Amino acid sequence: MLSVGNYSDAMKTVRLNVDWKQLGLNPAKVKLKAPAIKDMQEANNWNVNDEIKVAPRQGWLIYME
Repeated sequence: MLSVGNYSDAMKTVRLNVDWKQLGLNPAKVKLKAPAIKDMQEANNWNVNDEIKVAPRQGWLIYME
Protein backbone atom coordinates (compact mmCIF):
# COMPACT_ATOMS: atom_id res chain seq x y z
CA MET A 1 0.00 0.00 0.00
CA LEU A 2 1.14 3.53 -0.62
CA SER A 3 -0.15 6.98 0.11
CA VAL A 4 0.03 10.00 -2.19
CA GLY A 5 -0.88 13.42 -0.82
CA ASN A 6 -1.23 16.94 -2.18
CA TYR A 7 -0.76 19.65 0.43
CA SER A 8 -1.03 22.52 -2.04
CA ASP A 9 -4.01 24.54 -3.23
CA ALA A 10 -3.53 23.45 -6.86
CA MET A 11 -4.26 20.22 -8.74
CA LYS A 12 -1.08 18.13 -9.03
CA THR A 13 -0.15 15.28 -11.34
CA VAL A 14 2.36 12.63 -10.28
CA ARG A 15 3.97 9.62 -11.89
CA LEU A 16 5.36 7.00 -9.52
CA ASN A 17 9.06 6.12 -9.66
CA VAL A 18 9.21 2.66 -8.10
CA ASP A 19 12.16 0.26 -7.85
CA TRP A 20 10.12 -2.79 -8.84
CA LYS A 21 13.12 -5.13 -8.60
CA GLN A 22 13.72 -4.05 -4.98
CA LEU A 23 10.07 -4.84 -4.20
CA GLY A 24 10.24 -8.18 -6.02
CA LEU A 25 7.35 -7.20 -8.29
CA ASN A 26 6.99 -7.42 -12.06
CA PRO A 27 5.68 -4.02 -13.27
CA ALA A 28 4.07 -5.69 -16.29
CA LYS A 29 1.76 -7.53 -13.88
CA VAL A 30 1.18 -4.83 -11.26
CA LYS A 31 -2.04 -2.78 -11.15
CA LEU A 32 -2.59 0.22 -8.90
CA LYS A 33 -5.99 0.28 -7.23
CA ALA A 34 -7.54 2.86 -4.93
CA PRO A 35 -10.54 1.43 -3.08
CA ALA A 36 -13.61 3.54 -2.43
CA ILE A 37 -13.44 4.97 1.09
CA LYS A 38 -16.50 6.86 2.29
CA ASP A 39 -15.89 10.60 2.71
CA MET A 40 -12.28 10.20 1.52
CA GLN A 41 -11.87 8.86 -2.02
CA GLU A 42 -13.71 7.29 -4.92
CA ALA A 43 -12.47 4.00 -6.38
CA ASN A 44 -9.90 4.35 -9.14
CA ASN A 45 -7.40 2.20 -11.06
CA TRP A 46 -4.13 3.02 -12.82
CA ASN A 47 -1.37 1.23 -14.66
CA VAL A 48 2.13 1.61 -13.22
CA ASN A 49 3.17 4.25 -15.79
CA ASP A 50 -0.03 6.31 -15.64
CA GLU A 51 -0.12 9.84 -14.31
CA ILE A 52 -2.13 10.18 -11.11
CA LYS A 53 -4.07 13.40 -10.59
CA VAL A 54 -4.27 14.53 -6.98
CA ALA A 55 -6.82 17.19 -6.05
CA PRO A 56 -5.83 20.11 -3.80
CA ARG A 57 -5.60 19.19 -0.10
CA GLN A 58 -6.46 15.56 -0.86
CA GLY A 59 -4.69 12.31 -1.62
CA TRP A 60 -4.98 8.64 -2.45
CA LEU A 61 -4.48 5.37 -0.60
CA ILE A 62 -3.38 2.93 -3.29
CA TYR A 63 -2.86 -0.83 -3.28
CA MET A 64 -0.29 -2.44 -5.58
CA GLU A 65 -1.68 -5.76 -6.79
